Amino acid sequence: MRYRPHITIGRSETNELIIANPLASRQHAQILYTRGRFILRDQSVNGTVDDRPDAQPLSLLRDEFALRGRGRIGLGETPDENDKFTIRYQCR
Repeated sequence: MRYRPHITIGRSETNELIIANPLASRQHAQILYTRGRFILRDQSVNGTVDDRPDAQPLSLLRDEFALRGRGRIGLGETPDENDKFTIRYQCR
């Protein structure tokens, strides 16, 4: 895998991670690696939800948040363990 300081997420085929969810924007979000942290940046109309096992779900709308540990990301909705559009992550 090639090192990338950031990854784009959304419905458009120009993204590195394409999510075909109708609730996802064409250019929905980014994950950036900066200063030793992973930052989730929402750029959408419907928002992004970060859900970790050790915290309440956090909704972002045109804002950013430092990811830590492991969790799930939902584009435009709360992530569901059984939803094919849920993004799972683990920061190391």
